[in-house]
Amino acid sequence: MDPDEAVIYAEYVEAGLSGSEAVEIWRKLMSTMTIFFRSAAAQRVREEGREEGREEGREEERAHTVLMVLERRGLEVSDAVRERVLSCQGSEELGALLDRAWEVTRAQDLFGG
Repeated sequence: MDPDEAVIYAEYVEAGLSGSEAVEIWRKLMSTMTIFFRSAAAQRVREEGREEGREEGREEERAHTVLMVLERRGLEVSDAVRERVLSCQGSEELGALLDRAWEVTRAQDLFGG
């Protein structure tokens, strides 16, 4: 199929799915396609994906900061603590860990133990 025609058909399908739960599945599917899909919804899905990636990057950076604070304070960071910190998700949880990293006397105390 001609890519220009495919775009038109894809936009018709999205318009037909509007207001249904299936539209989100369609948008995710279309965001992975290599055709140039121009609808506002498809662009929004791509932007949401980029923002999720940015947020994940910020969380990963914050987790590494927690570990760096512990290490710079001279505290021994076990593999178990390192893995647990790196697996944390959410800026609130990581922010709390970062605050505690400045106060704890042992790295494992970050988690109340």
